[in-house]
Amino acid sequence: MKILIIDNLAVNSSRRGIYRELARKIGEPVFLLVPKSWKEQGIVTHCEEEESELLKVYTSPFIFGHRHQRIVYIKLKSIMMKVKPRIVFISSEPENFNTYHLVRLVNKYFPNTKIVCATWRNIDYRFNPFPYKMGFLNRIIEKYTIKRINVCIAHSYSAVNIMGNISNWKVVFVPPTVDLNNFAFNPNNEKEFFVGYIGRLSYEKGVDVLIKAIAKLNLNCLIVGRGPEQKYLMNLAAELGIENKIAWVDAVKYSEVPNYLNKIKVLVLPSRTTQKWKEQFGRILIEAMASGVYVIGSNSGDIPNVIREYGFVFNEENVDELSGLIERIKNKQVPDNLLFNARKMVEENYSVDKAVAVIYELFHKLGCNS
Repeated sequence: MKILIIDNLAVNSSRRGIYRELARKIGEPVFLLVPKSWKEQGIVTHCEEEESELLKVYTSPFIFGHRHQRIVYIKLKSIMMKVKPRIVFISSEPENFNTYHLVRLVNKYFPNTKIVCATWRNIDYRFNPFPYKMGFLNRIIEKYTIKRINVCIAHSYSAVNIMGNISNWKVVFVPPTVDLNNFAFNPNNEKEFFVGYIGRLSYEKGVDVLIKAIAKLNLNCLIVGRGPEQKYLMNLAAELGIENKIAWVDAVKYSEVPNYLNKIKVLVLPSRTTQKWKEQFGRILIEAMASGVYVIGSNSGDIPNVIREYGFVFNEENVDELSGLIERIKNKQVPDNLLFNARKMVEENYSVDKAVAVIYELFHKLGCNS
């Protein structure tokens, strides 16, 4: 059962754990196509060497820039000719350019190959515009690709229902994963009380709400990331007189995220819903829970479904509510086993093994039906 996987983010070796485990479970090589390099939050990562002999990594240059919705791999055809996959899993939305490119190639040269795409969608774009500059093209592309894609893997709870309504394809929920070897449980009660945020500094992420909450509490805060709101946020901290309370760290590679989670007590994801966006999942939440860090999130998108009873949820934009939750954690007014139970929940629901079991069964059925 030859499988080709296409994943822009897997240039980073630490993001390939799920594919290594899949190859091990199958017992034969899995082929992975990634860009020669990829830029995320301004950080360029060149394709890293692969440690597993069962995961064969190909690289390709691409066109149309570092945008998931626009990338097109120049060598996709030649690599598919070499691999001759029975199944292609493209970790990309059905409206994206690279999904269109793949479907066209399969239709022309590989009519027996099964196609599996992925989605995090939590907005139904049948009734809303795509949040891209050339959204009309994405709409045309999706109408074409969904007629040929066999299975859509949904990574968010909302996506399962939305994607099931737009096509007759099979929709399978596969949970996002946390490599528990990289995100070790470390609930160090002795470390200094730091509140933290790790992610993009953009309007919809609501980091200004966090800064205002920190100003009310006069606590230390660690903010890791970059984005268009960075200057505004720094100025806001200065206006509130807490510039010395906030440690700013530029965006870091994914492999470095566990180091920064180990420096904080509380991780806050204060996302705000806009006309074209709401939080699709919030992977940093499960990474923080795996690491023994308390989590607080707004009620934007799927955040409440992710946190559940293993952390705390506040209403979007509500600074007082957020500051009250932070203070509650600082004063240890939380269940004794909250961190332990959160880690256990991540192990049971978001481990690599959990996701691989679902994907393996899916691919096995597809391969048998090819």
